[in-house]
Amino acid sequence: MDSISFMDTIQRVTNDSIRMSIFDKLKTGNPICDTIITTFVLTSMSYFVKILYDKSYDKEFKIKHFNLLETLKYWFYKKNVITMAGKKCSSINYHCAPVVSSAFGERFKAVWNKIINNIDTNPSIYEIKDFLTFTPNNNYYANTGDDNNNNDDDVFIVSQSTPFLFNKELRIFAQTKIFSEDQTGDKEKGITSKIDNIEIILYSYESSLSAMKDYIDELTRKYLTDIERNRNNKQFIYTLIKTKFEESRFECWKESYFDTTRSFNNIFFERKKEVLEKLDFFLQNKEWYYKKGIPYTIGFGLHGPPGTGKTSFIKSLAKYTNRHIIVLSLKLIKTTRQLQTFFYEDRYNENNKKGGIGFSNKIIVIEDIDAQGDIVLDRSKKKANVPSIDFTKINEKTNVGDVIKTIMENEKEEDKKMISSVMKPQDDEPITLDDILNLWDGIEETSGRILVISSNHYNELDPALTRPGRIDVSVEMNNASREIIAEMYYHLYEKRINAKHLNKVEQYFYSPAEIINLYLMYKNDENAFIERLRMNKKLQ
Repeated sequence: MDSISFMDTIQRVTNDSIRMSIFDKLKTGNPICDTIITTFVLTSMSYFVKILYDKSYDKEFKIKHFNLLETLKYWFYKKNVITMAGKKCSSINYHCAPVVSSAFGERFKAVWNKIINNIDTNPSIYEIKDFLTFTPNNNYYANTGDDNNNNDDDVFIVSQSTPFLFNKELRIFAQTKIFSEDQTGDKEKGITSKIDNIEIILYSYESSLSAMKDYIDELTRKYLTDIERNRNNKQFIYTLIKTKFEESRFECWKESYFDTTRSFNNIFFERKKEVLEKLDFFLQNKEWYYKKGIPYTIGFGLHGPPGTGKTSFIKSLAKYTNRHIIVLSLKLIKTTRQLQTFFYEDRYNENNKKGGIGFSNKIIVIEDIDAQGDIVLDRSKKKANVPSIDFTKINEKTNVGDVIKTIMENEKEEDKKMISSVMKPQDDEPITLDDILNLWDGIEETSGRILVISSNHYNELDPALTRPGRIDVSVEMNNASREIIAEMYYHLYEKRINAKHLNKVEQYFYSPAEIINLYLMYKNDENAFIERLRMNKKLQ
């Protein structure tokens, strides 16, 4: 006998037995009352038996935790229900590394947060599970020892199948459901993914739908206010890590807590006083820029060999201005639309307020700009290296694409864009130098913007990129002169270096990074430090 026939038999036998028992013991003599009582008991018992033998119901729910009172309420009271849904996507990328992303609404997260924060005081919650909502990423600028770096990638969620109390005053109950969709992906390329759907179902037999909604909205408002309060007076680094996303554009940005020991008090470079004077004037004279009709922006161009302090300058600048750092990579940005989208982003993370990180609250950084594509290099030098076309040698076997490519390499930027617009859809138009220049000082102004570019080969950049108005302060971060060494020595040992010893050190031989490494070796012996400097020998 199959399970369906067995269940039907049990129901039929049960119904007959209960009917006979009811007529014998609960018979009132009133046909109407007898009918109502019999119908109610038979319906309830039939429903109970069905749950016990129906495979679509969880076994633990059916046998151990079945709540008859809820069933009775369902038949006699109106049940007001609000359902909130979210999802988690787990996949394996091309490098066989796990990638986890999630999409949850603000109300969902507020309710989730309320449930988890009250686990210890809610006896109706007895089962939870660890739940990874996204994959943490490392960041170059981040202080990885800070506890604030990855604060909500790993959380708990209630996993029990039975309802639990959510709000005692309003008599709101909650139930969570987690169910997975079939795996999808390109198996031939080794890409697989799995989607977990999560539902939080809130219901009440006593509170109206309107009252429940008002409570959730107030809970969400407090949740967002708490997040904003916790993030106040904190700085973050937002690094563009990709240009395509599954659920939200915020997936393209990696957020890291910013904390640094670097400041303009402990980094040393030539013309530092002049640079700080220009920075202070910009920060303190906004009205002057508007009165004179000068765009209220400032750009810094950092250049010099590795180890001379370009990254330390950026950290010090962020600390000095109390701004967030936005790290853009031209290697990732391929189209004009992407360039516009990521340059004008003003939120970066769903925990930030909409429009909360405008140009006056951040520093846009493009490091090693010369290594991120030839579009920023001097166009006159590129044109000189492009071979000319011998039209006398073109015949029917000549590749037309090669000819067009050569023509475009010899043409001006405006002509290249015109040809590209014919050959490609507008949305996929590759970025050019003109696109970058128009972004920096085009029709749409970016008031309050601080822009920093760095390069190891500054003289190879196109002059249009580094002219005043785009890059206002050019800062050469060179190896240390004797004057810089003297400043660093005084800062490190808190005493003056002997001029006779200093003159034995070769000019611009050591980088600031090398001097710091020497200090770490001889921090308790300044004489050994000086003797090592006088050797004029690079560190191994």
